[in-house]
Amino acid sequence: MDDGIGCYVADLLKEEEGLSVFSAGTTPENFIDPIVNSDASLLLVIDAADFGGEAGEVQFVSEEELSLFTLSTHSIPLPVVISMVKLDRPDMEVRFLGVQVAKMGFGEEISSEVVSAGRRIAESIARTRRERDARDQVR
Repeated sequence: MDDGIGCYVADLLKEEEGLSVFSAGTTPENFIDPIVNSDASLLLVIDAADFGGEAGEVQFVSEEELSLFTLSTHSIPLPVVISMVKLDRPDMEVRFLGVQVAKMGFGEEISSEVVSAGRRIAESIARTRRERDARDQVR
């Protein structure tokens, strides 16, 4: 099912050095403490969304739009989890990256369009981190 896109991207990035990666699945509230106790300045939430785009389309969604476009498969809604993180880490920037689903349903595999989007997201994050590290070494 396409709702697994966040976990798919997390699995692709889990060995990437310099990143704190959490695969929250349907229980992101279980990761609030590790997130707030990390030294990260940015929390990037990647999840399935339905914003009316083409399957696999990727779009940043504002916190205000989050409840409109996200699919409610989490035990606690993402806006609530994000507000809980912000209580302890008001300095943490939170961004939500939504991936337009092609299909939703239990027991189904992630659609090819969404898998392709997940690969592009992971590659972009890894490349950006490596470029940042290279710039930091020059300074």
